[in-house]
Amino acid sequence: MIRFFILFFFFLLFSISAQESLILKKYNFLKNTPLNLEAKGDSIYNLLVSALSKKETGLDSLSKDFFRYSEKQNNKTLLAYANLFQARIDKANDDLTSGITNVLKGIDLLDTLKQRKDLCSAYQLLAGFYTKSNNFQLASAPTLKALKIAEELNNNTLLFDSYNAIGIGYIIEKKFKDAQQFYRKALSVAVKSNNDRQLTRIYTNIGIAFRNQKKWDSALFYHTKSLQLAKKTNETYNIAFALNDIGVVYLNLEEYDKALNYLLQSASMREVEGEKYELGFTYNFIAECYINIAKYNECENFVRKAIQISYSSKNVRQRYESYEYMSVLNQLQNRYDSAYFYTQKYTFLKDSFQRARNNFSTDALVASYKFDEKEKEIRLLNETAKNQQLKIQKQQLYLTSIAIGIILIVIILVLIIRTRQQKSAKILLESKLKEEAVKREANQKLQAEKERISRDLHDNVGGQLSYILYSIDGIEENDATKRLELKTSINESVRGVIQNLRETIWAINDEKLTLNDLSDKLKVYARAMFKHTSVKLNFKENIQQIVFYNSLTGLNLYRICQEILNNAFKYSQASQILIEISSSEKTTIVISDNGVGFDASNVKEGFGLNNIKKSAHEIEANVSVVAKPNKGVSITLVV
Repeated sequence: MIRFFILFFFFLLFSISAQESLILKKYNFLKNTPLNLEAKGDSIYNLLVSALSKKETGLDSLSKDFFRYSEKQNNKTLLAYANLFQARIDKANDDLTSGITNVLKGIDLLDTLKQRKDLCSAYQLLAGFYTKSNNFQLASAPTLKALKIAEELNNNTLLFDSYNAIGIGYIIEKKFKDAQQFYRKALSVAVKSNNDRQLTRIYTNIGIAFRNQKKWDSALFYHTKSLQLAKKTNETYNIAFALNDIGVVYLNLEEYDKALNYLLQSASMREVEGEKYELGFTYNFIAECYINIAKYNECENFVRKAIQISYSSKNVRQRYESYEYMSVLNQLQNRYDSAYFYTQKYTFLKDSFQRARNNFSTDALVASYKFDEKEKEIRLLNETAKNQQLKIQKQQLYLTSIAIGIILIVIILVLIIRTRQQKSAKILLESKLKEEAVKREANQKLQAEKERISRDLHDNVGGQLSYILYSIDGIEENDATKRLELKTSINESVRGVIQNLRETIWAINDEKLTLNDLSDKLKVYARAMFKHTSVKLNFKENIQQIVFYNSLTGLNLYRICQEILNNAFKYSQASQILIEISSSEKTTIVISDNGVGFDASNVKEGFGLNNIKKSAHEIEANVSVVAKPNKGVSITLVV
């Protein structure tokens, strides 16, 4: 019956005076309906969430008014909805700290009201905040709580959203097989519900999971199914998304004509719809296609469009990717000053973006911690008040002698607890002091290593720059051959300086590096080195647990792998190179090729083996070399 009245009131909204905006008219009408406060709150909340998804204007002021109305009515349900809607606005504005605080307030109110369906959605919203702030550990708890409630209610919409959210979290953590398991569960729910929108969404996500595993046929299959359903429901946003995904698959398959066909269609639709955030990425993909088919003018046109649109969409990640494309484009056209300029912009913006994401993660943790502390304080005050009341009742009921006995027992217990607490606090303080001493010692060692690297950078980079300056003096040489040799030498030196600085900054900027970070960096380096060769690169990863290295150890590992790949590039004459990275109790990196090899038993110097072994010794790693003439080389590094 309530839902009937809600639908009836929504129908009447269209006949109200047109002096105000449509959303404001609907909002004010709902506030004045004769529905009970709980039904009003549900209706207003759904109205505002729908308006937010359509990017309506003026929602900030409506959110504030919703808060004032809820406080005036002194109704917990209204306050819960007001907090949850403000949290959604905070999420749209990337204000994660405020958003987490608001959604936690909403969850606390809904938990006392036992409104399980809304509580499930609130937990899903909270998990989304933690995921957006890169704090996957915090995201795990609300995600599982939401799933438990959805399973209790057996609600297909909530189940689908929970399974899909867990899958997205695993995708971000690069656990693609785990993600596929939950995507399959979400797919089962969508099929059972015969919900085309859910099916479109989950086919897209399954395709993305296969794309990340480089299973292009499977990815193309699911993205095509997503496109078919999107066309069936005639939802432009989903059609453009599916076209973009299919274009990306063809781009990775190096079928650039097909890729451009789909990507240009996607861009055209997104331009019409005004979908700027995703449009910038599509422009970048189109530019990458044009780079690969050597149409540099077309490439530059789309990269510049991508950079321009990134400002209005506030898409920082897309912007620094565009700068990287501009750097590559200028290098290919021998415009090295411009290439260096865009490389600097790319590096600065990417580092700033990463620091901002780290700050978001910290803010999320702080917001969660502050809210928990406040809740504990409130509970403690409530419990204290109850205990005081209980003591008064007991004093009134029992004889004076019994009361005195109870008081004596309480005093003894308090003294015992206080003594134990003091001992525990003392032990905890001593433990913290020891930890701080260890940290200080580790930081001193780390600082010494950083100073050593700074000196090395000064010597190496300074030497290279001095050579460049010296070489520039000879650029007026009359001999054209010598001028060309000088130009080539200067270009190589500049690239060496840039690469050396970028890699060192990458390592030093982070106190800790994961094995996944090292693996990703190594992939980028190897692909760049062998990009213009016929060598086939194969990567295998089996990282069973997260491994952390300090910045200096990570940099040394990366340098060793660089040296091995450089040797393979220069000397191996290989057609295939395999890079295997695995970790369980130990970390093992194996780099092997099928090239000309050499006789390892007779090699005393050369091939950089001494440098590799020396660098490995500094980080207490073991190196073994297996090589035979005409049977390739395999170098194993065990940390």
